[in-house]
Amino acid sequence: MNKIKIRTIGTSVLAGVLAVIAFAGCSSGTPNITSKGTLIVNYDSGSTDDVQSGAQIVITDPSGTVVDTSDLTFVKTSPMGILVGNADEFTFNVDVPGNLTRYGIKLTTHGTIWFSQNEMKQGPGISLDETSSLP
Repeated sequence: MNKIKIRTIGTSVLAGVLAVIAFAGCSSGTPNITSKGTLIVNYDSGSTDDVQSGAQIVITDPSGTVVDTSDLTFVKTSPMGILVGNADEFTFNVDVPGNLTRYGIKLTTHGTIWFSQNEMKQGPGISLDETSSLP
């Protein structure tokens, strides 16, 4: 009789554990944001264009923890006008947690720029001015 009682309790516990596991598997968290960003780098003959295809973009959460990285992909160079220089366009793709209040994007030594969830969903756009101060 004791064996049956223990077995019944064991089966109930097992059923409860399976129910908790099933519930946890069904719980819906915030989906990730898959984002395609654009970087425009303006430069002229008197400046150094230090951003190249393959340069790494680092995405951080508000505390500075890295949540994703991506390499820049060169798209095209466009003239900006007479005596003004050129603009290189790059793209990058990231997949970041969808539940952050803001997202930091850092390119090599150029500092961190912060974006909202909406901006990440729409695809962040960054413009970097590397033109010299020539008159």
